[in-house]
Amino acid sequence: KKKKKKKKKKKKKRRKKGKKKKRKEGKKKKKKKKRKKKKRKKKKKKKKKKTKKKKKRKKKNKKRKKKKKKKKKKKKKRKKKRKKKKRKKKRKKYIHRHDVIIIRRNIFTDTTELGPIFTRSYANIME
Repeated sequence: KKKKKKKKKKKKKRRKKGKKKKRKEGKKKKKKKKRKKKKRKKKKKKKKKKTKKKKKRKKKNKKRKKKKKKKKKKKKKRKKKRKKKKRKKKRKKYIHRHDVIIIRRNIFTDTTELGPIFTRSYANIME
C-alpha cells in the first residue's frame, strides 16, 4: 500500500501597511478555489455520520410499523366519541338572549316566525 503524502500548509506572509505586492501579468488569484475545497472536505465528514444515524432510524421505523396498527384502532374510537359529544352540545344549546326577546314580543301576534328556533324550554311561555 502506498502512503498518501500530506500536503504542507503554506504560511501566509503578513503584508506591511502601505506596501502592496505587484501581481505578475497573466496570473490570477487562487484564494476562492482554496475556500471551496475546504468546504467540500467538511461535507464528506458529515455524510459519514449521517449513514450511521440512518441505520438506527431504519431499526426504529420497523418497530414503529408494528405498533402503528394498534394505535390506528385507538384513534378511530376517540374520533367517534368526540363526534357524539359535539352532537349532544348542539341539542342542549338554548336560544340567545336577543332571540328570546323577539319571541316574547311575537308570542301573542305571530307564532309562525318562531318555527325552528322555538324549543321546549320556552314552550310554557306560549300557554
